[in-house]
Amino acid sequence: MSTGRRASKSTAFVSDRERDILSAAPRLATSNPFLPDRIDQERRALGSDFVQYAEVWHMDGVLEGMNPNLAKISPVAEQLADALPRRVRPRNQDAEGDADPDEAYGNDRADQAP
Repeated sequence: MSTGRRASKSTAFVSDRERDILSAAPRLATSNPFLPDRIDQERRALGSDFVQYAEVWHMDGVLEGMNPNLAKISPVAEQLADALPRRVRPRNQDAEGDADPDEAYGNDRADQAP
């Protein structure tokens, strides 16, 4: 039975691991630190780098150092945010967006000799 989807041999734009990071990051920004969902999203964003810690049941004003995962989340998200635009940029385009239109996406001009 067909699902209506065509099989593709090309590589996905994001991996399953990257998809986990992309879906967890916005939830972390708005999640309640006192609910289990917060820990679930940290685990999803960090994967095998997640460190289990005691749940927070009160707010004492000083949480610095209580959650070993907090310092790890930003670098993971920043690395992915830097990598994704390079995947869609033509290979001859630099970070400022300058590109040679004759070489965009690897297309060579027909009138140039090899």
